[in-house]
Amino acid sequence: MKAAALLGLILGVCVARPGAAQTTYVDWVSGKTGEGFDAVHTMAKPPARAALAALCLPSGVGVRIEFGKAFGSAADNSVRVSYQFDTSPGQAPANWPLSFGGNTTAQIPGSRVRQFASKGKPANEVSMRVIDPLSGEPVDFVFSMKGFADALAALPCAKGY
Repeated sequence: MKAAALLGLILGVCVARPGAAQTTYVDWVSGKTGEGFDAVHTMAKPPARAALAALCLPSGVGVRIEFGKAFGSAADNSVRVSYQFDTSPGQAPANWPLSFGGNTTAQIPGSRVRQFASKGKPANEVSMRVIDPLSGEPVDFVFSMKGFADALAALPCAKGY
């Protein structure tokens, strides 16, 4: 199976176009989203099948997590997400709006993107906890942040991040 097709099946967020150039930044890879936006992403450490992506949106830089499974949604169509970089104090849980059909992807609120990027650039990894709004069960993901600073700097929308 071609790498782009496999990436599309697993990721759903950053589907590289066939023949499109990709660059690897340690654990982060460049590509395009299904909507054609420039993006960089990394896969969760096993056993989770999830992806974390930074991408150029019409509104600027966005950060999304693709869960690899569907979540139920709260009345406001969001999930609670908390995260911690390395051993630094964790971020308080916040509502991340679910995006795309099927409730498999959530996006960090725009007001928190710059803080996520600044704390993520020097980090080795980020641990994320998503609370399923219907069951109340936590689902944990760990993503490598190695190469994130260079990958983010390559996004045309991320100048000054």
